[in-house]
Amino acid sequence: MRDDSQTWAAPAPLTAPLDLGGATLGRVTGLRQTLISGTRVLSTSATGWPAPVQGAPYRIVLRRDRVVEVGGAAHPEGWDEAAGEARSDISDGWTLLELSGAGAFGLLRRGTELSLAEPSASVVRKLWGLDVWLYRFEAEDKFRLHIARALDEALIGHLRLAADLARD
Repeated sequence: MRDDSQTWAAPAPLTAPLDLGGATLGRVTGLRQTLISGTRVLSTSATGWPAPVQGAPYRIVLRRDRVVEVGGAAHPEGWDEAAGEARSDISDGWTLLELSGAGAFGLLRRGTELSLAEPSASVVRKLWGLDVWLYRFEAEDKFRLHIARALDEALIGHLRLAADLARD
């Protein structure tokens, strides 16, 4: 079998905050991400777009029967008959990024149609064609993005390119 491992450069890991001009991009680590599904999940407090989330733990809405709890305690995985919901720890499969600064919203708008004036119950968005969960966190100009770990380098690359184009 042919070895193509030297064909492409290895992606540069985002180990320190990245300066994107008017915004800073960093990786958020150490927070558990739990996917919770069930018909009653919206009976608990969960946030959609564009309401800012405050502190941890918190829940974001993906759809009417699915939320993600961020920074919460460990739950037994699988179906919980008493609660009427299923829980799965997805922390290893999803990267959590934080984009902040005066230029953050402008960078995000380069990748999708986005408005703070149009609320949505869901935080699910397409950003440069990539599925992300996008919401504001604790401030008007601070955003958190969840993306499948296999696609995080693509999203970081798009944000870098958008920042470069904004500078030109």
